[in-house]
Amino acid sequence: MPSENEALRSKLLDSSVLHTEKFWFSKQMLLRLLILGFVVCVVLMFTEFRRRIASALSPAADWMHR
Repeated sequence: MPSENEALRSKLLDSSVLHTEKFWFSKQMLLRLLILGFVVCVVLMFTEFRRRIASALSPAADWMHR
């Protein structure tokens, strides 16, 4: 039945859209990729420098604990 085919081919789950340049180079997708890249960089920096961050914050933590 045509209505079943239309229901199964939802626009939300259409993977053929992923293969178009319009999808990847739209302003919305570029903004999402930029934000994702920024978040990944922040997480990597935090992971790399977590000991230095903890050492830098320990005097304030000791002061607050007293």
